[in-house]
Amino acid sequence: MIEQDYFRRIVLREHDSAALRGIAPDFIGTAARFALDRGYHVVLEGILSSARYAPTIHDLVATHQGESHVFYLDVSFDETVAYILRASRLTGATATTYCPAICPRCRAERHDSGVAHERVTR
Repeated sequence: MIEQDYFRRIVLREHDSAALRGIAPDFIGTAARFALDRGYHVVLEGILSSARYAPTIHDLVATHQGESHVFYLDVSFDETVAYILRASRLTGATATTYCPAICPRCRAERHDSGVAHERVTR
């Protein structure tokens, strides 16, 4: 999950301004590309103004070898997640990245702390 607001506001401390493109679009695009190129499923989320983010999103979609989906939704968060997971067919997808089940590290942490580890599958 790449949250535009988190990257722009917290990481970069950048204001959202149509007058100034800033580095947020390129930075976010680079982070998404990095994860995609390593086999992660990526959800880029936020209010991505087309004036600032269209070139980045077009480039991600055009150059990504796998499936790409772009959504504009004005619904609740729960409806958004249910729709995106169904449309992208990720509801039954097996994770192919870090800790798809209980990896040795999480198993050790669970054992040491006595805390149960949940595998989140949607």
